[in-house]
Amino acid sequence: MNKVLKVDFIPWALSVLATAIQTDELLQIVSLVLTCLSTLVILLFTIYKWWIVAWKDKKLTIDEINDLVNKITSGIVDIQDVISKVELKKDKKEIINKVKEKEVK
Repeated sequence: MNKVLKVDFIPWALSVLATAIQTDELLQIVSLVLTCLSTLVILLFTIYKWWIVAWKDKKLTIDEINDLVNKITSGIVDIQDVISKVELKKDKKEIINKVKEKEVK
């Protein structure tokens, strides 16, 4: 794992971890937004790095474009994973609350 990948991965991983361990719904939403923003910044930085490398020879090849598409797709999948984890956690809370309401009755 090279240094650039570590720099990209560490903030994202910390954001995902913080989102996963939040207990308050408002804090989860804020954390989710921050996670998505940090992933977006990482994607933009990745595109910027790709642009610099791709335009060194003033030509774009199909391999360079495919490389960019793979990197962007990876970032989008990361965002979708975070959103699905938060939604799953919310669904679990709703189920637990319904069970507790039935127990009280």
